[in-house]
Amino acid sequence: MFERLAEPVEVEDIIMVFPSKIDIQGADLWIVRSCPDDNPPCPRTDSIMVSRGLYSRTATRGRWCMFGPDVNYVTDEPEDGEEIENPEVKSLREVLRPLSRIYRQYDNIRITVNPHGRDVLRDYFRKLCPLCLNDFWNPEEQDHEEMFPSLVTWNGVVMDQACPVCMGFDIADDDRAYVEELGDLKGQVRCEPDPEKYEKGRQKFLDLVRERYTVQNKRKREMGLSLWNIDDRIRRYRRGFLEDKKAPADSSTEEEDEDDDEDEDADEDDDEDDGENE
Repeated sequence: MFERLAEPVEVEDIIMVFPSKIDIQGADLWIVRSCPDDNPPCPRTDSIMVSRGLYSRTATRGRWCMFGPDVNYVTDEPEDGEEIENPEVKSLREVLRPLSRIYRQYDNIRITVNPHGRDVLRDYFRKLCPLCLNDFWNPEEQDHEEMFPSLVTWNGVVMDQACPVCMGFDIADDDRAYVEELGDLKGQVRCEPDPEKYEKGRQKFLDLVRERYTVQNKRKREMGLSLWNIDDRIRRYRRGFLEDKKAPADSSTEEEDEDDDEDEDADEDDDEDDGENE
């Protein structure tokens, strides 16, 4: 049992083993330290030497990190003249041997080379993001600004930016750009005296809100996260956008405002999370 892997590995690949122990539904991540030079398609597990992987929320040497789908190990190769502590190493066979004794009780044991972030979030973190805790993420809170300074926005501040850990740094950086564009657009439209231009700007703003949450939902779906209720988010933005600024003629928004009033009681009951939707 577990004599061979089903796929080849290379040095510094990540191997996720799930579950980690009897009656504990969590995974272990191991870093490949050495493996056969000829890179066989199904290497023997006793020929693969591994060390336990240590996690960091940011890219840190000698640690593995997760940014959405991407789970990577940051090499700990020493720089010139630098000494680093060698990690404890064992064969992958030694890691898997305890599981082989209970294989008949566990028919879902999984050994995954370079796992997708969705699987790491589910099996290692047990479906709870280590940064945002599956809640709204604000890069200005706690020490997040120091960890991810490039994601801090300076206009149009919102408290629900895309989290770089569970959704990926690429989506988080795109979302920062959305937030800044929304802030700029809101400032321009609020100062617009012409009713027609105001309404066009207002609609452009709301269309951008829809686009923003659609992009987030695509990644959330890939990561197995609950989705935004996009229509609800648009209603909230529309109320916030108009609450202290009415269109000059105001005739084009009265009907929508009345519709929002009818939905307000329902929205209060659906404040943040509605089953599978946030």
